[in-house]
Amino acid sequence: MAAPRSLRRLLSRAAVLGLLLPGAALAQRPFDVLDPFYQEESARPTFFDGFAISGEVGYRSSGPFRQTADADRRGPLALSFRLDYALARQLDVAAVFDVSGGLVSQLGGGPVRLSWIVVKPYWRNEDTDYAVRIAVDPVSQGGLGFRQTDVAFLSSSDLSPLISSDFAIGLRHAQVGFERIQVDDGGPFELDFAVAEPEVTRTRAIGREVHVMWGHNLHFDPAGSNFFLTLLAEAMDYDLIEAELFGNETGEGEDDEAEEKRAQYRGGVGWVRTGFELNRPGYRFSPFVSVPMVSWLDLAGESGTRGPRFENLRFGLRLTLR
Repeated sequence: MAAPRSLRRLLSRAAVLGLLLPGAALAQRPFDVLDPFYQEESARPTFFDGFAISGEVGYRSSGPFRQTADADRRGPLALSFRLDYALARQLDVAAVFDVSGGLVSQLGGGPVRLSWIVVKPYWRNEDTDYAVRIAVDPVSQGGLGFRQTDVAFLSSSDLSPLISSDFAIGLRHAQVGFERIQVDDGGPFELDFAVAEPEVTRTRAIGREVHVMWGHNLHFDPAGSNFFLTLLAEAMDYDLIEAELFGNETGEGEDDEAEEKRAQYRGGVGWVRTGFELNRPGYRFSPFVSVPMVSWLDLAGESGTRGPRFENLRFGLRLTLR
């Protein structure tokens, strides 16, 4: 005997909701809050024996935009590891792994996700070091090309015996997936599947980002230990393509056909990042804190600008064994 349509609909919604409590669970916005690039990057080699392993742990708030909910979905703690290898004298390769919270990754994977593969050739001209960093996100999107591609130009120079400067500018192309589940009926412990009407929406963001980093370092020992102050800026321009899977119903009790909606998502944010770096031949230790100083967002024709948001600061530390 076939199950009634209402029962089939109820079971499908229950399977999607799982243990999700009422409220909104949004997916990651186009800006990635766990970005291993444009953060005190240097065009100079940072390891000397051909191999290095780095770990970074940090606290990430929901970010300067209301649409940001990656921290809500995966937890406020960010954890990543990076393996670097000197493939040639002036060519490094690296792999970056996201292991934040042991939760499911953005596209469904497991607790450990290979998030970036990096190739970095570098060279020196007079008193300045230069590098080109090419990074790809190998997660499959079921089509040709990579989910994210980031290309950056870096330079590092000494301004005086005690002060050095690092600069980076890069362009990122991305086509990433979102999923949003919205349930508004019932309290946190009063979810009634018989009356709950979840809205499940899948969104694709296709667009580009521009990142700029400019930092200065004040060295305080011969090993290169330093205090740093870094200015970071990132801007984005995305097309959001949204399709609702189910949730709204017609008068006959049938689900509406999925409708595709398009919107433009533009924004930018400027950060101030500071901390210190303790360098020794076998390791490098660096605590840091970042504060969004200004943010701007234009979504579906509505725009707004915000000043410093100290409640959205991020802090953490990095450790490199080399």
